[in-house]
Amino acid sequence: MDVDDLRSLYLNELKEVRDCEAQIIEGMPTMAASVGSSGLRSVIAQHVEQTMLHGQRVETILRRHGTEPEPGLDQVAAALARKAGQVMCELFDPDLRDAALITVTRRVVNHQIAAYSAAENYAEALRLGIDRHSLLAILQEEKSIDGQLAGLQSEANQMALLVSCCLIDGT
Repeated sequence: MDVDDLRSLYLNELKEVRDCEAQIIEGMPTMAASVGSSGLRSVIAQHVEQTMLHGQRVETILRRHGTEPEPGLDQVAAALARKAGQVMCELFDPDLRDAALITVTRRVVNHQIAAYSAAENYAEALRLGIDRHSLLAILQEEKSIDGQLAGLQSEANQMALLVSCCLIDGT
């Protein structure tokens, strides 16, 4: 990481969040195909669409500052993608898999929320009003997706609990 002032720290954060967005665009469609719940599939599809737009907005900000996105920076997103792959391969019950995939998806979204929040704070400190406005809009959209996933999490957990109870009871 080549950081020697707040501006370079800000741009590095934007590059990392852009890499996260690229990894989501690449991995989420596969995950969406493996979920059982149509509601969850719909939220994931919405998240992918928003992520594409977020990536474009971040690229616009980066270019405005004379820099380009760099792949391979966000190791947290890479680790979460591996976790999603593990869940898809190891959990065969669709209700249990949905509950686990919602958890992984919420981890991804909350990682994005943290990154966008940091970038927005840097933009505020640097008095970059246009950047800050864009980042606040993205942040609100990410929080909205997290809220939708939280609602689905309760439903999925109840379905997974029913499966678990039936397995324990033998019915």
